Amino acid sequence: MVNGFVQQLATVVHPSEIIVNSVCPGVVAADLSLNVPNWLKSYRWILQQIKGRTLQGGGRAIIRAATVVGKESHGKFVHEGRIDEFVFPSLYEKCDFN
Repeated sequence: MVNGFVQQLATVVHPSEIIVNSVCPGVVAADLSLNVPNWLKSYRWILQQIKGRTLQGGGRAIIRAATVVGKESHGKFVHEGRIDEFVFPSLYEKCDFN
């Protein structure tokens, strides 16, 4: 839903005024699982050990999407240092924001 909103907003706002994009920092090794069920905590811990970025790495991904990538990212999805089309097009094709 967020990606659909970003894509619709990008059609209204010109990239010369402001660049609108959606960003995912990936798996970040942070203690965000305090309220997660116990059976899910072990899965999250394993995922963090395998693919987790530091807090600084996750922050860099967000700052990069906000400051470094240019007009080519307008209305797009920024992930893993790449500019991609949205991941789930079927979710935003049906959205009507007008």
